[in-house]
Amino acid sequence: MRKDYEKLFSHLKPVAVPPGLSEKIIRLVGEERRQRELRKKILASALFFAASLALIVPSLTSFKNGLSSSGTLQMFSLIFTDFSVVVANFGDFLMSVLEALPLFPMTAFFASALVFVVSFKILVGNARLMYGLQSNQ
Repeated sequence: MRKDYEKLFSHLKPVAVPPGLSEKIIRLVGEERRQRELRKKILASALFFAASLALIVPSLTSFKNGLSSSGTLQMFSLIFTDFSVVVANFGDFLMSVLEALPLFPMTAFFASALVFVVSFKILVGNARLMYGLQSNQ
């Protein structure tokens, strides 16, 4: 290859760069970077959404089974059948209901429901940003 490539192209006229081209390129690169980050956020929130959706059903089933096996539902039905007994012994009634609650299944259900709602909110917010939809605030 020739070493004097500057002489080789010296007879050509330099190309005129349109005004604002560099700013436009920088803006487009920034938009592409933002789109790529939004795609990653949408993927992550969609995975959390799907995982929490998959966990809600078994945790709800476990919570329902725990409520029925611990007798908590029968205690709550006592409120409607013998309200005067419940009011007369409210402290003892409340303590027995609290002791009989299945805490682990209840916590698992509410945690998966919370993750479901929050991930759905983040997923919708990122999708609005990605596709340029306006919120009605």
